[in-house]
This record gives sequence, C-alpha cells and structure tokens, in this order.
Amino acid sequence: MTRLTKETAGSYIEEMASELERKYGERDALIDKVESRRFMEHPPQIPSEYKLTAIEHRSNVIFSFCRIANHIMATGKPRVKVEPNEEGPDARTLSSLKEVWVEAAFATRLDPRERVASALRDSLVTTGAAISKCLLQQHQWAYLREESEDSDAYNLRTRDTRRKKFPFVWEHVPTKTYKPVYQGGKLIEVLEVSEREALPLYREYGLDWKKRLGRFGERVEEGASVSRLAKFYELWTLNQFAYRVDAKTVQVGDHTYEQTPYFESFAHFTSSTNPKYQCLPLVFPLLYLQDLMDAQTTIRLNWAWNTGFPVLMLEPVNEEAAIAPAMEGFNYEIEIKQGKILKPPPGFRFKVFEYGATGAELQSMHQFIKQEIEDSSLAPILKGIAPGSDISGTAALTMIAVAKSIIGPAMQSLAQQYDDVTGFMLERIEKDLKQPVPLWVTNKKKKQWLEIG
Repeated sequence: MTRLTKETAGSYIEEMASELERKYGERDALIDKVESRRFMEHPPQIPSEYKLTAIEHRSNVIFSFCRIANHIMATGKPRVKVEPNEEGPDARTLSSLKEVWVEAAFATRLDPRERVASALRDSLVTTGAAISKCLLQQHQWAYLREESEDSDAYNLRTRDTRRKKFPFVWEHVPTKTYKPVYQGGKLIEVLEVSEREALPLYREYGLDWKKRLGRFGERVEEGASVSRLAKFYELWTLNQFAYRVDAKTVQVGDHTYEQTPYFESFAHFTSSTNPKYQCLPLVFPLLYLQDLMDAQTTIRLNWAWNTGFPVLMLEPVNEEAAIAPAMEGFNYEIEIKQGKILKPPPGFRFKVFEYGATGAELQSMHQFIKQEIEDSSLAPILKGIAPGSDISGTAALTMIAVAKSIIGPAMQSLAQQYDDVTGFMLERIEKDLKQPVPLWVTNKKKKQWLEIG
C-alpha cells in the first residue's frame, strides 16, 4: 500500500468509503431490519382499504430475545487468560499476576460500568458481530522535568500522575460503521464511517464551523440550514491512521501496532461469500416469523375491534318502506352517543353488521407461527420456565447446557476477543511504553498497587 499523506489521504478515504459502503450495504440493511423489528417500529402489512379501521399489532418477540440473551451471556462473563512466556514457577506466577492486573484493568479503567461489555453482547445478538477498538494514548505518559525539580520530586510527580491516568481506552464500535478489508484471512485495513455531532467534532480538530464544507466539498453558506451531524472517517492500516471530517482530512500519522486496533467476535460465522450473510445475528430466524405473527394478530385484533364497536345498518321493515326526500329543516342525520338510544327513521330498523368469524384455519396458522417462534427462540428453561416436576436436577442441568449451546459459540468468540485485547495491551506496554503501568487491584482480599511492564 502506498504511504498516505495529508494531501493523498482524502481521495483514498473517499474511494474506500464508496467501495466499502457498496460492499457492506446489504449487511447494513439487514441490521436496520433487525433494529426496526426489535424496537417495534415496523408496521404489519395491511391492505390500504383497511388501514383506517385496522389496529396494528407489533410483537416484542425479537426485543424479548435480545434482552434475555444479553442477560444470559452476562452470567458467563469472559475471564482473560495470559499464557506464560516460558516454563517454570516464576513464569507461571508472573502470568497469574498479569491476569489479576488485566481483570482489574477491565473492571476499573477500561469498562467500569460494563457499558462496552453490554454493547458487545447486544451486538452479537442483533448484528452477528461484536467489534471493539483499543488505543494506546502514549502522549499522556510523556512528562518533562521542570528545571528546578530534583529527581525525587520528578519521580514522585510522575508516579502519582500515572496512577491517576490509564494509557489505554477501549470502546465498542457499532457494526454498521465497521468496514473491514481482509487479505489472506488477515485483517489488514479498517475504515470506520460514523456520524457525530458536528460542532463538538469541528472544535476537537480545530475546524472553523462558519467555513464548514459539506460531504462532497461544497461550501455551506452562512445561515443555511445544515445538518447537525458530520461524517467522520477513521482509517487504520497496519502502520498508519488517518482521520477525516466531512470533506476535510484532519490528521494522518504512523503507529507501531503492526495491526489494526480493532477486535472482532462473531455469533455465527457462515461459509457465505456475501457480507450480508457471513455473520448472522442470533435473531435472524425470528425476523420473518415476527412479521407473520404481526400480520396474523392484526387480523384478529381488527375483527375484535369491529365486533366490539359494530357498524349499524338501516334495514327496511317491509318492501314499501322508503326514506322521504330531504325537506327544509328535515334530514335523517343520525348521531351516535354512548348510552343514548337511537331511533331509526319511520319504516326502518337498525341492524348490526356482523363480521364473519376468523375461522379455525386462522387459529391453526396462529398456533403454527407461535410454535415456530418458540422453536427458533431461546429454550423455555433459559427464560425461567420450569421444565416440570418430573424432571430430575441432573436432567434440568443437561437441558440448560443444551439450551445455552445456541449462544455458546458467541460467548466463546467474545472471550477470545478479551484475550486478544489483553495481548494487545501487554505488547504495547512492552514495546511502546517500555515502562510499568500501575493499577490498584484487590488480590486475595489484599488491596495494593500492581505494576505490569
């Protein structure tokens, strides 16, 4: 790959964005499809003639699946494992200390409120992939010694400052924004395309809001109605990075990672060559079934609504009955009020229009769809529904283990991502920082500062 400069990065990013957005367009459309049904925003299919009277039903099948699956996965939180670099008790002891340090890093610095972990689990269920990014903020560890400062004071100030600051940041990357490039099965390049609040982003990179350029480089006139969001492009290769805000390249630089700082997990990686189907979300089989359930239930609700609030018809008492022509001050306008007895015109009576029953066929179809949803969803035992009094404890545990197998590969893949992030941090400490990183940890009920590096 040709080395990027601030002058050439812009055109390269634009070309990459155009190609990768086309490549991953169907994948992103599938993610949108899941989201609209998860949050019950997708309307059921209703013929246009009936939309004025139909009551829409929007199922929470996918919403419930996502919530329960996330909580189940949270009970099996990944535990990082650091392999010893060599044989011997000292190496194993050091490896154990590193594991304690890393556990504390995730719990107290990288993700103290577990927002990243929750987002990764949720993303596995809804998009089929969980992506995170870990960056080394090496500039925060560069301290200059003041002229009048002796070595002891400088060392003390450096120690205290480094204890307050942690040199790594870890964040969840939405799958829709993630555009990876592979070569020989290896991740060699990533373009992250997102929309962010424009004004803070412009201020962060020292751009003039009044001279804002649109996405295609056109000048936005002062006072014009413009979007409050800006396109942010983040490009990472094996040795370089570049940032672009709308049509302005704001930063190009080198890094020493020898990899991209992105880490992947997949719920169900398939053999398909279509990016849309390469990593399927766990809720994938429920998409069509929820639409069917919404359509069928809407029909039944519409029948119940029209039966409960009937349409009145005028029926002649005999063949000679006829409504007299309208005369001045006289008409047959009928106003229906709650609790008021209606009087029909002379020679007529009211008749309630009766809708036909929904039929056994519709009921059978409803039960079929419901069973399909149950078969494709999480097992009842994982939802807290007891399997029955005649099931032994051992059998129940076996059922739980089998039921969890639907999310087992996703959890294993996520655990591997934690290990990969761990290896990345330890390697950066050794190769880039070249100084120990202190962390306050609790080990065997003993609180202490533990330094790794």
